Amino acid sequence: MSLAPLQSVIVAALTLYLLLWRKGMFRRNSQSWESLVTQLRPGPGTPDTSNLHLWVEGRLTAEVILQPLNDLRGVWAMFQNARVLMEMADYAETHSVLESSESGSAASGSADRMSLRTLRSDAMMIRMYALVSMPRFAFSF
Repeated sequence: MSLAPLQSVIVAALTLYLLLWRKGMFRRNSQSWESLVTQLRPGPGTPDTSNLHLWVEGRLTAEVILQPLNDLRGVWAMFQNARVLMEMADYAETHSVLESSESGSAASGSADRMSLRTLRSDAMMIRMYALVSMPRFAFSF
């Protein structure tokens, strides 16, 4: 029994995977800011803006803010929005590096990098929370 056909199939599958991955990375890196903003999903995973009067009155509680996250759809929307936020941070970092090198301002660059690092960290924490929470919502009947 020869392993050559199996090796050929494995190499072809790996090559196809790497080509699709490269195509996806090219598409991701060539997105505009507007296309990233349109990927944000309003709905169950986003806070309800009709409760802004509670914030003004000082009666906004965590229960009101986190109400949309009481089901699997809300957690899934939050998970997807966190991915978009990470891509937005990458976009902002890439384009701010280009703009700061052209303008020569390095003082605001460190503050921007810290904000982007915090945004990435928060988005990753949201994704981790969602991954841990999804089985709980999926298997609760």
